[in-house]
Amino acid sequence: MTAQIPDRVFYDDEIFDLCGVKGGGLFDPYAHGLDPMSVNTACHRGYACTYKVENSTLYLDCVEMGFDRERLDGDEPGPPPSLFGIAPRFDGNLGCIYSNLDRPMSYSGGLMLGHDFIVE
Repeated sequence: MTAQIPDRVFYDDEIFDLCGVKGGGLFDPYAHGLDPMSVNTACHRGYACTYKVENSTLYLDCVEMGFDRERLDGDEPGPPPSLFGIAPRFDGNLGCIYSNLDRPMSYSGGLMLGHDFIVE
């Protein structure tokens, strides 16, 4: 089985992989009208998030998402919808990137962060 692309968290000037979640309130693309598409075996769910922690608050900073233009407008491919008022840019790999979101999350719970490749 292919290892999956993890969500990432910038914390204390370092980047970590998000290895475990206990709680709720992380980003859900479906709750915002987005329909991610898996574009490779390393990301079955079709999206990956980058969060940051500043002043004890968790923020959504970036969402990379697989995107099928034809699912939006039928015969006429169109751009993906904006997210929090921010239009995405295309990454060239059938996906789009929403960056500089700086959106506080209403997350409540604990996060397990790790470095390097974790098999489990």
